[in-house]
Amino acid sequence: MSFTIELEESIYHGQEEIKEITFQTPRVKHLLEFDKEKGEMAGFVRFLAALSSLPPAVLGQMTMADLGKAKAHFKDFLPEEEKAEESFEAI
Repeated sequence: MSFTIELEESIYHGQEEIKEITFQTPRVKHLLEFDKEKGEMAGFVRFLAALSSLPPAVLGQMTMADLGKAKAHFKDFLPEEEKAEESFEAI
């Protein structure tokens, strides 16, 4: 089942303005995006990129609050270290 978040602040992919992002249902192959050597947050952004078909650099434009929405939805897929951290919305 896909999941869509409305962004508090638009991001851009080239000239295209993006106001919402739809993420596909995670599969095992998406979990391979997490790499402890590269840092869990970078892995989470790559995970979101794989689910949305947007490059990590584009997702890097997201606000922390929007990233927090995605993190809250996909928390069951995160490594234990990431689950323990507080929501990004508090930052």
